[in-house]
Amino acid sequence: MKPIVRTDRASFRASARDAPPSARIPIEVRVLVDDPFDAYRRVRGGGWAADTDAGRDGTETGDETDDRSQYGNGSGGAEHGSDDGTETGGFYLATTGGQSGWGYFGVDPTAHIEVTDADVREGTPSLATLTEAVNGEALVRGDCAVPYPCGIVGWISYDVADEIEELPRTTIDDRSLPRVQAGVYETIAAWEEPREEGPTTLHVTACPRVGGADEDCRETDDGIDGDEQLGDGTDDGTSEEEIDAIYERGRERALSLARAAVNGDPAAPLPADGDPGTAAERFESDCGRERFRERVRRAKAYIRDSDTFQANLSHRLTAPATVHPVAVFDALRERNPAPYSALIEFPGIDLVSASPELLLERVGERLLTEPIAGTRPRGESDEEDAALEADLRGDAKERAEHAMLVDLERNDLGKGFGLWFGRGKRLSAGGSLLGGDASGLAGPQATP
Repeated sequence: MKPIVRTDRASFRASARDAPPSARIPIEVRVLVDDPFDAYRRVRGGGWAADTDAGRDGTETGDETDDRSQYGNGSGGAEHGSDDGTETGGFYLATTGGQSGWGYFGVDPTAHIEVTDADVREGTPSLATLTEAVNGEALVRGDCAVPYPCGIVGWISYDVADEIEELPRTTIDDRSLPRVQAGVYETIAAWEEPREEGPTTLHVTACPRVGGADEDCRETDDGIDGDEQLGDGTDDGTSEEEIDAIYERGRERALSLARAAVNGDPAAPLPADGDPGTAAERFESDCGRERFRERVRRAKAYIRDSDTFQANLSHRLTAPATVHPVAVFDALRERNPAPYSALIEFPGIDLVSASPELLLERVGERLLTEPIAGTRPRGESDEEDAALEADLRGDAKERAEHAMLVDLERNDLGKGFGLWFGRGKRLSAGGSLLGGDASGLAGPQATP
């Protein structure tokens, strides 16, 4: 199936007329793909939006377009760390394992956000930087049903906790990683889960700014100066001719991503050393077995002395990166499908994760966290699964630990967000996990 434009010029104009200055307005294109992750692999090579202003006819809503791609050569990326998704800031967020929700991917952010330890020392707080970026965005979605047609995607390190409260520093910074990395994505592809058998509808949305300082949408290719008023348009003086030019550029961005999702090369590049990773590799601990045992003994002593009632002990495991992160995530999503799965390919770092646990969600003024504690192995049959679930529910130790964890999460919400009202604990078990929730309303000190 060829990409189909779902947002016509007339509806974009209507949204633009009522939009506040610098608001983003989604332009949606739909295309069928066999697998969203395969589509991500096809676009992640970068360069896809290098020329979205090539001459095109004025295809209206519902019209099919040709398959001509504007994503460079459509390759799946060169050697890792050079011309592949690591340099273009690709991300892939999936909801799998039978859960309902939306998945998203994007490449080539229009802006990068990074906060380092040096930035913090010089007076640039990590969360304040993110808050400033979020506050600079506004969306007028029109009839777009995609929950997040554009946005800011990234990661936050544990070290940000030092900016919130005073904590002892017992670790050595031997990697010099930033505290925050994020990208601002104007163009995103999304799909709904769970997926049925057969092709999946990919919703590709480009969200250009209207009536503001989006230089990319107000270039002079069409002979339009961003400061020139050419007639009736938006309240801030953006003319209808300018709105149409913005629409055309956004439309071409969405079409270009949709074409590359079908026509690009999905082959993942090899690691930098060219080794395909056929040999088995062993993970090595940074502390060793005996030192870890000593940490356990110390933690138990602290608990006996009432200095704490729970401690999480961790150690770093390292192994040579003989497999590309894209291949690692591909194997992980097949082996361990999870509601919260992510692949992030940012400059200097790749993150691969799969978790069943919701850390934090905010919808309006409502905050929600769903901690999980207590596990059992999966059974060989439904009957064995049910017996293991019953055992988990009836285990006094597991229930007490989980109740304590939910209380901790509820207290954290109150401390970090000025919670006005909180509730818990909902206890549930499914498969091999014991879950619950804590939620409440954000107070005045909470930020978006």
